[in-house]
This record gives sequence, structure tokens and C-alpha cells, in this order.
Amino acid sequence: MSQQKNRTLIDSIQTETAKEASPFLEFLIRNSKKITLSIVLIILIAVGVSGWSMYQENRLADAREELGLILAGQDAGARLETLNAFVQRVELAEIKTAALLALAYESAEAGNHALASSAWEELSLLVPADSPMRFTAQMGMANELNNLGKTPEALALLESLLGNAPVELTLAINVALMDLAEKSGQWDKAIQACEAMLNNAPATTDKSYLRQKIAYLQLKKIPAAETE
Repeated sequence: MSQQKNRTLIDSIQTETAKEASPFLEFLIRNSKKITLSIVLIILIAVGVSGWSMYQENRLADAREELGLILAGQDAGARLETLNAFVQRVELAEIKTAALLALAYESAEAGNHALASSAWEELSLLVPADSPMRFTAQMGMANELNNLGKTPEALALLESLLGNAPVELTLAINVALMDLAEKSGQWDKAIQACEAMLNNAPATTDKSYLRQKIAYLQLKKIPAAETE
């Protein structure tokens, strides 16, 4: 009797389960082709993404190797020409950044300040606006502009950097600004840069040199003022 009751209960549960499951089973059967296709597409996308990542990694490795071979070249003139051509066609941002840095250095060493300035400028536009590298590139560009005899433009560029530069780069910018202003006889700008360094120097820093430098620049300024 007990077995019969259990069998009746089991049959009842199976019947109810079948009723609940049948709509879902019908949905699976009715849409089996679509579901299969979706699964296949998901697999293909996953494989495609993996393949693309591998392809990108291979491209990056190849570009690094090519740049390394260029920089290992013995002839400076040929190296500069090949490096410039490489920069024009490489697309990977990481490699292009390294190539532009190398091009700026190599062209400056070769005395090609126009190319060096162009390389620094392109690098500054390639990296994020708030990146320290952008400010470094613009400082390099200012230096090359000065080498091209465009000192007013170089000074203006350096001054424009001070408003947004990271704190850790402010000192370097003021040093460059003071040096350039002093060499071009713009004593007020040189004094202003030196005073900024003095005012922002850590309390533990020996400030005697900066005070002496300011006094020296002020003395240099007096004959210029008398001449005017």
C-alpha cells in the first residue's frame, strides 16, 4: 500500500514537472537553430578577440625589434633617415612614442634642430594632455626653438607650461626659463623664474645660491635699464 502511494506521488510530481518544463522545452526546440547560432557566434567572437590580441602582440614585438635594429645602426646619417621614415609609418602608440623620443635626440645630436623640434611637437600631441611626458616634450621643443633662433617663441612656450605643469616639473621648467631668459638678456623674466624657485624650495634646501643668483641678475639688469 505504501509503495502504491509513493508511486502515485512520484507520478504526480513527474506530471507537474512535465507540465512546467514543457513550455521551456518547446522554446528550446523551436529556437534550437537560433540558440546554436548564438553559441557559435559567441565562440567565434571569443576566438577572434584572442586572435586579435595575439596579432597585436606580434605587431608590437616586431615593431620593437625593428626600432632596436634601427637604433643599433652604426652610421648616424643613415640611422636618422631610417628612424624618421619609421616614425612616419609606425602606428602603435607605444612604439611611436619611443621612436619620436629617439628621433628628437638623434636629430638634435646631428644639428637638425628643425627635425628635433618637429619630433618633440608630434610627441607632445601624441601623449595625454596631463601626462608629464607632454610637458617634457614641450620643454624639449622650447629648447630646439631657441636653437633655431626663435627665442621669444621658446620663452612663451615655457611660460605657458607653468600654469598647468605637475609640481614635480615646475622646478625644471623654471630652471629652463631662467637659463633661456638670462642668455637672451631678459632679466625680469630670469629674476621672476629664480624667485619662483626660491619661494617654492623645500625648507631644508640651501637657498644661498638662489639668493646670490637673484642678486647677480638684478645687477645685470641695472646697466640695461640705464642704457634704455
